[in-house]
Amino acid sequence: MWEIYKFGGTSITKTGFDLIKHIIETRDTKNIVIVLSAMDTVTNRLISLTENYCEENYQAITNKYSNLAKNLGLDQSKLSILENEYSKLKHLFLNSGDNNLKIAYGEILSTLILSLYIDYPVIDSRLIIKKLNNGFICVRDFFFKYTGELNIIIMQGFIASDKEGKTVLLSRGGSDTTATLVGNALDSKKVFIYTDVDGVLSSDPRLVKNAKLINTINYNIAQELASCGANILHPYSIQPAKDKNIELHVKNTYNPGSEGTIINSQLSKDMIITNESMVTIFHIKTVNMWNNYGFIYDIFKDFADLGVLVTIITTSQFVLSCTTPCNNIEILEKLKSKLLTKYGVQMIIDSNIISVVGNSIAFDTLFQIVKRYHIHITHFSSSNLSISFIVEKDVYKSLMNDIHDIMVTN
Repeated sequence: MWEIYKFGGTSITKTGFDLIKHIIETRDTKNIVIVLSAMDTVTNRLISLTENYCEENYQAITNKYSNLAKNLGLDQSKLSILENEYSKLKHLFLNSGDNNLKIAYGEILSTLILSLYIDYPVIDSRLIIKKLNNGFICVRDFFFKYTGELNIIIMQGFIASDKEGKTVLLSRGGSDTTATLVGNALDSKKVFIYTDVDGVLSSDPRLVKNAKLINTINYNIAQELASCGANILHPYSIQPAKDKNIELHVKNTYNPGSEGTIINSQLSKDMIITNESMVTIFHIKTVNMWNNYGFIYDIFKDFADLGVLVTIITTSQFVLSCTTPCNNIEILEKLKSKLLTKYGVQMIIDSNIISVVGNSIAFDTLFQIVKRYHIHITHFSSSNLSISFIVEKDVYKSLMNDIHDIMVTN
């Protein structure tokens, strides 16, 4: 039986690597796969370097990994191996190489350093995670090919290959999906996700007083939370676990004694309040909307032409309202100007989406709370597992705390 352990970017530290050593030394199961992300902020820097190479940014990345290696006490021979990998990365950037490979280098460096620290091999995840037309799969046979030889496997998250062997990337945060794809292929009972919080909380403790740890949530709620902007797990990571009824254990690298949160098939009555910030609202008005065809296509073609993603849409007889996470003012102003040639437009930047997620939301109570606030858009999810309220920045904390106090704490 294989157990899968995934460590996210904030866990790629000496504390995180020492925890991995402890897990290996005290494990109950014989076989372990360890999936690593890039160090925190590194992928963003690598993306910036692909757009515009800057020696300062390159040095910031290598310094970050070198500091980790030195904190781990790696000797000079091992540091030389790391330096050689830096040279490969620089050569890649200076010779216009594969952008996907450049962006993947954070994960490559993380796994190299862990391998040098604990003396277990790294397996290139491009041999294991393959992109097909309808998504990604894990090559199950790879693991059984080495049964008895490789009991501890270190691999990169986020990275895969296509049918031609070229490097492809899962979407940002895709290391979670790597871990659950491997767990699915190996019929694992558990996948452990290590991060820098104790698990899934009833709300963001930086915004809401009395936020509490949720011990158990089901797959559907976890999926809904991910789609509502909660940063615990990637939205695509839930389904591979759900398909095989694999428990996902979300735990804190820096507080490993905490129970964490278990995600499984059991229903629970807990409610969770999430927040998405830096959202832009559009209210688009025209009398031509009523009893007419094609106006929605025309509106969203303007969004698509400028590459502006739309997340929530509501319509009435004469008004279409929507939200976008895009906060590039130059692009938003271009979009507004384009829309103004045909419609009345109100654009509100820097807004927030407050979502209430749960299996048994008391809507009567909830609407008694929110009626005291100016709500721009109210949106029910198609799953009936969440309701979202779009509000302006100056009231979102107050709204979150009011909802939490009445519907969670009490």
